[in-house]
Amino acid sequence: CNHLWICPNNIALPRLCYSHNQATSNHTTNKHKNNPPSFQKKRIQTQDPTDFHIILFSLNIIPTNMSRLLFALFILAIVCLKLCIENHDENTTEYPIYCPGVTDNRKNQHMLSDSAKYADNNMPTGYTPYANSPLDGNNNSKITVKNDTTAHTDAIVFVKRAGRIVRNTYIAAGDTVAIYVPNGTYTVLIYEGKGWHPTKQMPREYRGGFVSKECFFSYTPISLSYCTKDLDIGEACDKYSCSADDIFGSYR
Repeated sequence: CNHLWICPNNIALPRLCYSHNQATSNHTTNKHKNNPPSFQKKRIQTQDPTDFHIILFSLNIIPTNMSRLLFALFILAIVCLKLCIENHDENTTEYPIYCPGVTDNRKNQHMLSDSAKYADNNMPTGYTPYANSPLDGNNNSKITVKNDTTAHTDAIVFVKRAGRIVRNTYIAAGDTVAIYVPNGTYTVLIYEGKGWHPTKQMPREYRGGFVSKECFFSYTPISLSYCTKDLDIGEACDKYSCSADDIFGSYR
């Protein structure tokens, strides 16, 4: 078995004995020497197992049973891989990731301070934020208020009579509002600020107020009888500072 055979592709291969018995007869060997066996149809045995496998794979003559076994193992491996992936997907739970120093806007939206949350909020001119006490009589007189301040703040104009709020109205920066009242004596008070907070707690359980640049002041009492009184918040005449208690205090 140490001789070489020349295959059709001019590849020198060791002469292989294919007998199923370890002791082969000289007759069989001589026969094979004259008529080399077809490597594609017969099983080949060598004394060196390593050479045997190399020859099998180089000549593409893997036995049919082995091919079936390899194919079955390949299919089994694919099935196992698919089951592992599906099992991993079912057992995977997504958890939110929070990184130190990174702001979660959805969470912090509820934690914003009132000044930041309502900084740009405002109401239209003519809006009545608070309840008024009833006032008898015809509206024969008028009070006009112009909000022409350099601070560009909104304001609420209060008209009080006998310590009660009988009129109140919201006035945006740069606007003018007209308030109609019966003849009589009234006190006009102004509450200025920026950023309207609709539920801010004010004195005497009033709700609603500004979150920044708050300012309170009052005009001297005025008497009206079928006339009009013009006021300008931007002017300093006939007014003095007061507090929130002066506006929301006393009778409601």
